[in-house]
Amino acid sequence: MKLPLFALLVVLAPPLLAQTTRTWNTNTAAAAWSAPGNWDPSGTPSGNDLIFGDDAGETANATTVGNVVDQDYTLNSLTYNNTGTSGNFWQVTEIGSGFTLTLNSASVTPPATIFSVGGVASASTRAAIRGSGSLVINEAASSIYVGGPTSGQSTTLDLSGLGSFSATVATVNFGGDSSRAQGDVLLADNNTITATTFNLGTSTASTSSGVASDLTLGQSNVIHADTINVGKNYGGGTIVYRGGLTAPTTEIRGTAGGNSRTDLNVGTFVSSFGINNNKAGSADFSGGSVDALINQLNIGSRTEATANVAGTTSGSFIMDSGTVDVNAVTLGQTTYTSGTPGTLGSMTATLNVKGGSFTVNGGVNMAQNVSGPIPLTANLLVSGTGSVTIAGNVTAGSQTGSAGTVAANVVVSGGTLLIQGNLAEGSGGAGVTSSVTVSGGTLDLDHGTLSVDHFTQTAGTLKNVASFAATATGGLNLQNSSKLAFDINSSFSTLNLAGTLTLGAGSDLILTLADGYVPGSSFTLVANDLSDAISGTFATLNGAAFGAGDTFFLTNNQGTYQYRLLYDGGTGNDLVMQLVPEPSAAALLLGGAVVLGTLRRRARGG
Repeated sequence: MKLPLFALLVVLAPPLLAQTTRTWNTNTAAAAWSAPGNWDPSGTPSGNDLIFGDDAGETANATTVGNVVDQDYTLNSLTYNNTGTSGNFWQVTEIGSGFTLTLNSASVTPPATIFSVGGVASASTRAAIRGSGSLVINEAASSIYVGGPTSGQSTTLDLSGLGSFSATVATVNFGGDSSRAQGDVLLADNNTITATTFNLGTSTASTSSGVASDLTLGQSNVIHADTINVGKNYGGGTIVYRGGLTAPTTEIRGTAGGNSRTDLNVGTFVSSFGINNNKAGSADFSGGSVDALINQLNIGSRTEATANVAGTTSGSFIMDSGTVDVNAVTLGQTTYTSGTPGTLGSMTATLNVKGGSFTVNGGVNMAQNVSGPIPLTANLLVSGTGSVTIAGNVTAGSQTGSAGTVAANVVVSGGTLLIQGNLAEGSGGAGVTSSVTVSGGTLDLDHGTLSVDHFTQTAGTLKNVASFAATATGGLNLQNSSKLAFDINSSFSTLNLAGTLTLGAGSDLILTLADGYVPGSSFTLVANDLSDAISGTFATLNGAAFGAGDTFFLTNNQGTYQYRLLYDGGTGNDLVMQLVPEPSAAALLLGGAVVLGTLRRRARGG
């Protein structure tokens, strides 16, 4: 009798092996995994659930090896749940040269957590995996967890001595997710992590005693995740590079890699019980480079439903090399969802670009107080060789809820901040303070509006501003050797100024004449709104002294043009550059006749 095809396949298919839980069972230093007697029950690690606990194999530090992976293995799961804070409390696994330890479940239903460090109530766990081999986790339906189920736990996974680590999983949890434990992870030299959600320090437990978790990056780091949370709810989180590396790199994308984007949340605290201690979320890529494609970047937010919540909370993103491309940025936000708002605590959000290129395809919303009076401060800092380009508007502070202190600060001390929309304070009136400080570098408004409470320029360049207002400091004061710059081209726009233009003794006027453009007879550079006179004069034009009568030359591929700078042009108090006309032919002939007549008179008189 012939069996149907499906029945034949069932008969021929190899049986699914039941997983056995094996626990490490020897105190022999650097003992081999391949010895069956080193496990309880005795047998092979292959295809099984392995546990390293308290009973055997612990060492005193992260570099003393307790057990050795001496051939390739594929496991169903791997757990380190040893405990202790002194003496021999580390479990240290070495993966030998050329060997790969793979976690890839053979079960019909894979384990919810395929790799776990910690998990013991009210205890701390220390584990290290090192060696020149590789650790590979490939189970898209499972998760990685480094942390514990209760508060006060300090869990560490040290991969810094490992050559290569790669993981494709559903979720990465470093630090308690539903608990309040600390989960510190030091990555390997080379890392590739793909997950739908990547969490670092994201406790959701109903208490205020959450702690911070640290992620230390290795030499090469690739993180592909649709959502990345760094410091969230009750838990803090910090990303930094390992010290002593040479030009380390990090790539951040969505799960699909390529041109896909992630949503990155840094220091976004959400709680129905309040945040009664200090919390920080920080992604600090200083000392290396970052290559990131981000959809929504949220830095520093605090959402609560309680009253009088103490604690200083903050979120920050820092870079000094690389390229970051973001669709939209929210920099600082506070919200009360219910209850009677209290006045304790604070929120600070900082975007700090010290080098590299940071591009925002949309706008930046700074210091948004949706409701509640918690003091909120947002800082946009550009320094060094940093380059920040923002295609949309920068809203410098807004408040739609109850009265509170809201401050938005833009500081340019080096590099370039190019805003292709407007830089202006939002709604909220007296409850909002906005300030711009230029002490170096260039703030380029690309013919947009600058409207804030306070503006201070002690050095650096203010460029292509179409409208300027500083309601608290009043007028535009170019102190010391500050520069005021205009592009003379078909898109030229006059700076319409509210208040007095004050020019420092070393101030410099920067004028750039675009190639292909034939300039007109005059340009009003600054139009004063009132009758007040310009105070002071420019010391130089493009770094060089003016000619007689404040004249100067501009040159492009169309020719050389002479202008005169007028401080009393337009309506009598506007800054105007006026073309100096070439002498006409008639004037030249008349001048020649006068000279000839003079010579003849001198001849007759002789």
